[in-house]
Order: sequence, then C-alpha cells, then structure tokens
Amino acid sequence: MFLRTESFSQYLRLYPVVSTLIALNLIVHILTWIPGIGDLLYYYGVGSNFLIDAENGGVSSHLCSCTAD
Repeated sequence: MFLRTESFSQYLRLYPVVSTLIALNLIVHILTWIPGIGDLLYYYGVGSNFLIDAENGGVSSHLCSCTAD
C-alpha cells in the first residue's frame, strides 16, 4: 500500500515511538512462546469485566427488563 524510501536506521530515528511500540509488541509475543512466562502473561493479560457481563448478574442484567427463556 505504501512504499517506504528510508532505510531501517532512518525509520528508527524518524519514528521512535512507533518503533518502540513495535519492538515491545514483538518482545511480548515472543515471551508468550516460553511456557512459564507465556502462561503468566496470559493470566495477567486476559481480563473480564463482571460489572457489565449480563450472564454473571452484572449491572447490565439489572438495567434491562428482559427475561432469559
């Protein structure tokens, strides 16, 4: 879609925030392949908001007057 004309070192110098985010994303992705660390990242990274989950009796189930059949 877009052609980049700068070299990799120029890209790192011109776009340090984007380069840092890409590097962090790659590091976390590679860490998930390691059995102990990957499970730990999954445990602390996956979340659920029970306050808005209607199936668990959260706030949204009290706001609607619908009945489950």
